Amino acid sequence: MLKAKKAVCSGYSNLLKEMCSLADIEAIVIDGYSKGYGYTGELSSSLDHAWNAVKINNKWYLVDATWDAGFLDGKTFVKRYSTEWLFLESKSFLYTHLPENNAYQFYAPCKTKEQFVADPKLTGKFFEYGFAAGDSIPADTLTITYPKIVEIPLRTTVAKVQTAIKNKNSGQAYNTIWSERIGAALKIEMNVLSP
Repeated sequence: MLKAKKAVCSGYSNLLKEMCSLADIEAIVIDGYSKGYGYTGELSSSLDHAWNAVKINNKWYLVDATWDAGFLDGKTFVKRYSTEWLFLESKSFLYTHLPENNAYQFYAPCKTKEQFVADPKLTGKFFEYGFAAGDSIPADTLTITYPKIVEIPLRTTVAKVQTAIKNKNSGQAYNTIWSERIGAALKIEMNVLSP
């Protein structure tokens, strides 16, 4: 990977594991499913991603070096380093990453494949900006075929929120979503007349 300067997630996660080993830090590679590039609301028939867990001071932290390296713009990789997926809490990680081995969820109760698919896709930025998933986000948030109101707890007052709904063809559905801050929560009202 270092010579070719090219890799997919397995290359990134194996390199991070090796670097941790050289620094006497315990690390593992985790294989599983993800809600990343190309995710359509269904899991692939085989494992599609790899990431790491790193043990520091007897606690496991999750890291996705691949997603923090940049992103795909069509077929072009755009280098853009971030820390969005560096040491994200286990519960938050489970909105986009589902390990094949339940022990690597580092959270109880373990999430099933069905629960993972039903949960909304919430990225690291969602939590970084002070939002909290809580129990208020319904499991069917990804599919909206009737008027729905969702309240999302906020842990900060500095985040500005912009809301939009896109259809399956990535076209924006105008006049379908409204949001407002009410105390320590963000209230989002969605009204999609046709599926």
